[in-house]
Amino acid sequence: MDSGQWVIPLDAAAEYAESSIGGKAWNLARLQQAGFRVAAGFCIATAAYERFLHAAGLTTFIQLELGRKSLSEMRWEELWDAALRIRNRFSIAELPREVAESIRSAVTVL
Repeated sequence: MDSGQWVIPLDAAAEYAESSIGGKAWNLARLQQAGFRVAAGFCIATAAYERFLHAAGLTTFIQLELGRKSLSEMRWEELWDAALRIRNRFSIAELPREVAESIRSAVTVL
C-alpha cells in the first residue's frame, strides 16, 4: 500500500490485506463483496495509525511508561496511572496534517 493512502473506501477494501486495514473493515468489505448490504463508508489504514503514533512520539512514550518496571511487579494503581498518562497523551496528540486531510475528504464524500 502506498504510504500516502491513509483512507480506503469500504467498497475497495477487500483488495487489501487484513493487516493493512484492520479486521472489522476487512470483514465488512468481504460481506459487501459477497452481496450483503453494508452502509457506505471508509476505513483508515493501519499505516495512517502508525504514522500518527510516530508523528506524536507515542510509541516511545508508551515504551517508557510500560518500561518503568516489570508489569508483573506493578501494583494495579501503578498500571492505572500509566494507562491514564498514556490515554492523556493520545487525547492531546494531533493527527498529522496529511492524515487529517484525507479523513476530512473521505467524510465529505460520504
